[in-house]
Amino acid sequence: SSLSLEKQSACIQFSEEGFTLNNSIYYNDYRISTRIRFTVMHEIGHIMLNHLEDSDDAELEANFFAGYILVPPVLVYAHDKTNDIDQDRIRNLFDVSNPVAENSYNYYKKWIQRNSNLFGLSPVDTFIYNHFFSIPATT
Repeated sequence: SSLSLEKQSACIQFSEEGFTLNNSIYYNDYRISTRIRFTVMHEIGHIMLNHLEDSDDAELEANFFAGYILVPPVLVYAHDKTNDIDQDRIRNLFDVSNPVAENSYNYYKKWIQRNSNLFGLSPVDTFIYNHFFSIPATT
């Protein structure tokens, strides 16, 4: 870390993982890469969702934001052509931690049910899919 030991200690007392202060993100660079990626995305979520105060709802929203960015369900779908996707495969494909893989898998099961039964792909999901794959997705 480029921070002095005194500043590192102050940051760790505030949060062991990371936090946002004046739209600047601070994170513990001694954590493993999957944790750092989630923490940074979580903090970006707080900024993008305009969270001005701490609350349980704000934490849930930032967690969902981070999980959706790191493991977009439409990309899980693209890798699930044989209906054999599981938490381990998600963890390996997207380089995320076990808890993120578990939450993403559980959300994917709901997402696939909703998308196959009712709506098709949303404009956001279509955009994400088309960004990564050359064959356009249809809505």
